[in-house]
Amino acid sequence: MAITINKKMIDFYGKDRLIKVFTENDQRGVMTQLVARLNRNYPNRDVKATDFSLLDGFEDYIIDGLLFDPTKRNDQIIPKYRELLYNLFKQKPEITYDSKMFNKEVAAKFFTAEQIRKIAEYKLRESDKAIHELTSAFKKKGETISKESIRIALYQIKCNNVQDGKLCDKLYNYLLNNMETNDNLFAKEYILIYTGYLASKDLNIPMPNYYLITHKLDTNKMSSNNYGICYGNTGIIGINRELVNNNFTIDSKIPSIIKFMQTSAHETRHASQYHNEELGSISLMTFDTARQDLFRNYLSSSNYDEYRTNYMHSEIESDANLYGWRYTFKLISKRVTDSQKYTLPLSINEVETKYK
Repeated sequence: MAITINKKMIDFYGKDRLIKVFTENDQRGVMTQLVARLNRNYPNRDVKATDFSLLDGFEDYIIDGLLFDPTKRNDQIIPKYRELLYNLFKQKPEITYDSKMFNKEVAAKFFTAEQIRKIAEYKLRESDKAIHELTSAFKKKGETISKESIRIALYQIKCNNVQDGKLCDKLYNYLLNNMETNDNLFAKEYILIYTGYLASKDLNIPMPNYYLITHKLDTNKMSSNNYGICYGNTGIIGINRELVNNNFTIDSKIPSIIKFMQTSAHETRHASQYHNEELGSISLMTFDTARQDLFRNYLSSSNYDEYRTNYMHSEIESDANLYGWRYTFKLISKRVTDSQKYTLPLSINEVETKYK
């Protein structure tokens, strides 16, 4: 499948702001950002969606000019960014499974022939190891899967290289069925992002970018508007990293990973609402989405947050909550072979009304 870019995110940030990611930072600063994104590691401070999405948007902007729209090609930045990325590759070759610039289709237009050869040699070795490890795990079951193999699978999703019933799909099913994910944040991230990927397919919208973040999400207050956030029609979704990492759940009988699968689907439904509003789709939900935006923008003030005040009565929240639970239940019933593994004590109707 051909690589895709997040055009909503590019449009949201705009060309000038995306270029500043590179031009307003020295090479060491950009490299620090790349390594932080690679490691998902921003110690001792709030983690914002922009910590990840600005860099992703910048790369999507470069790819747009390389593959899709030659009028947007930036020949001033391309050679400088190529040099920086290749130097980082020599230090941390695992960057090839984090940056879209190393995707085969993009690399052919971005890197030199010699650089492509070196990158391909590394990727062949690593992909062979990952395929061997995953194939073995899928047969034996119950084995721990390495962070490196999960990273490669996450990269396939990022580059839109996912096929039904193939590696990414099998890994998702395997993690849901066989692996205890409580202490494995990378595995939990994979489950949540793949849930979002499946939900975006189900809703027929471009897949958003999903990030584990803490910014503007109260990690100590366990309320529904702290689980995740959809940033309107930007193609960006954030999920509360600390609650995921700490295995928070709304009910001791409901596994944490189920709650946050619901959050991923819930926020994807919001992305669908905004997407359809932009398209001008005629429906009651499109009307409710537009009305909610209007109320939030014009009734909120420094002393009054209309959205949070009326959250429990919002039609678009009820719709997203309903979709999130129903789609999560659909995934579990279809993909989990052990009916006892995720047995929930409540019916779907009870869960929908009790846990908004």
